[in-house]
Amino acid sequence: MNRITQLDPATATGKTKQLFDGVQAKLGIVPNLFRVLGNSPAALEGYLNFSGALAVARSTPGCASKSPSRSPREICAATA
Repeated sequence: MNRITQLDPATATGKTKQLFDGVQAKLGIVPNLFRVLGNSPAALEGYLNFSGALAVARSTPGCASKSPSRSPREICAATA
């Protein structure tokens, strides 16, 4: 069975190293999922950006509101 290699944050370089450093600073560890995604810095960065956007939306009052005529993005933008 093929497996995807988990990168060691201590030996990472370039953009992956920068992203791992940011995760380490925020969480105190680099979770296994991030170590796998680090094989593609673009994938890791995309996941981190998506995760960050979800965290902002959850913490923004009114973003959980449901409106049939407006998208969640419009609701969040209106409350920001």
